[in-house]
Amino acid sequence: MSEFLNVIFYASIPFIGNFIGAMLAVVLKVTKRLLSYSLHLAAFLIFW
Repeated sequence: MSEFLNVIFYASIPFIGNFIGAMLAVVLKVTKRLLSYSLHLAAFLIFW
């Protein structure tokens, strides 16, 4: 059962990240600078 919960947890991480990002996009006004920072952060996380 523990392996099943691990799989569910790791599979839900992208969903949680997308959900939080969508909620922040609704609340925050996305400027060009903020968009640039977020894209640089995403590139950093991919190559980290």
